[in-house]
Amino acid sequence: DNVGPSSVGGQRQRRPSAPPTVAAVPLSVGGCYGDAIAVGVQLTSRSLGSVGEAFLLGVDFLGSWNGQGQVFTVCFSPVSGRVFLRFPDGEGLVAMGLPDLTAAAGTTELASLEMGSIEAFMFMSTLGGISFGRRRAAGGKKCNMEWCGELPPEFLPTLSEEKYASLTFQVDKLLDKATISITWAGQLLPFSAPLPTSPHTFCSIWGNYDW
Repeated sequence: DNVGPSSVGGQRQRRPSAPPTVAAVPLSVGGCYGDAIAVGVQLTSRSLGSVGEAFLLGVDFLGSWNGQGQVFTVCFSPVSGRVFLRFPDGEGLVAMGLPDLTAAAGTTELASLEMGSIEAFMFMSTLGGISFGRRRAAGGKKCNMEWCGELPPEFLPTLSEEKYASLTFQVDKLLDKATISITWAGQLLPFSAPLPTSPHTFCSIWGNYDW
């Protein structure tokens, strides 16, 4: 990309544009109303605490209004545990879905977190509810899954034409190198990452968020 090409000494010069602060990558896993979606990813870094909320796993709802395409996004930070909403006009909301790993970790756990990895999962049921989960992995061992409450269908867009799993990157929040790998994609979760036997509805306080 180029911004504001200028002419100096009769020659056109180009200035590279700055990278966007927010970038979204839709995945080839999606469907229409009534279709289930299950996606798993693995986040690895030398310092997961420095990754923070730079990487978000979620789902994009595609629709149109007055002939204009619109996207509504729901996404989750595996590190901070927060759930984000991004409306078509760019406005945002955020709420705590799971405890912040770096804030809740003790000295030993923090050292393990810094050198380990996190698996995150997103599941959207056939009824339209969305659940986000995660588990830590270090030294070849995986911790138990933990899930936030399910975002109910009535909380989400009802007129969306399509939906796709997506990865959202807040580039300006990335303080260290990280690797994101897709580990699972389909309509059902893997047996190793089951939903809780007693699911509950998402219950948290929402606040404004500046994308």
